[in-house]
Amino acid sequence: MKSYNKCLLLLISAVFTTNLYAKDMALSGPRDTQKKIKALCSERVKTLNDFGQFTDKLQDLGVVRQTYDVIQDEVTFYSPNTTLAHFPVSEVDKTKRNPFKIA
Repeated sequence: MKSYNKCLLLLISAVFTTNLYAKDMALSGPRDTQKKIKALCSERVKTLNDFGQFTDKLQDLGVVRQTYDVIQDEVTFYSPNTTLAHFPVSEVDKTKRNPFKIA
């Protein structure tokens, strides 16, 4: 009976801890991830380091796909289940750019 109570207590504490972690990620995770992705992109624009390292860092943040909208000049980063970040390239690349135009 004692081992049953210990197992039940461990299970309850694990569920409680997991719920707290999930709530914390839901509240601060997405914004923090967006900031980290944007910082990585800014760093990539400033110093063109190895693209493999850049993608490895994105994968560490949960990014599985990146798209670039040439018409809107925007990038979007995706995890398997959601959009992690979406922003105009001008937010990370401050150089003058000529927008793509379809004539």
